[in-house]
Amino acid sequence: MCIHLADPRVGLCFTAAEWTFPHTELQALNYRVFRDLWGRGYHLTSGLKYGGDFLVYPGDPCLVHSHYVAIVLPWQQPIRDLVALGRLGAKVKKNVLLCSVDPQGAVQYCTLHWAGF
Repeated sequence: MCIHLADPRVGLCFTAAEWTFPHTELQALNYRVFRDLWGRGYHLTSGLKYGGDFLVYPGDPCLVHSHYVAIVLPWQQPIRDLVALGRLGAKVKKNVLLCSVDPQGAVQYCTLHWAGF
């Protein structure tokens, strides 16, 4: 997509560069997960502050707390420290939502909830 912006009032003309997003496979995975969750009615914000990719809200983020911290992983990538992910969710008082896209293109989810003993 190329956009040409012109403002004859000030004599400026800008031609924007072509948008080639996503650049990487991980960006494409993040986009697929974002689009799927948004389509299911969730609201999303950045999850970097909580150690994830997204915070997932069941409604308007100004009115409700997030229920999940979403972590996007490539399909069949080994999860090296499942306990650490569970503890992350417990520490920030959220469920961890592991997200990936399977070979058929469907987004798959797995929720972790730290029960503690």
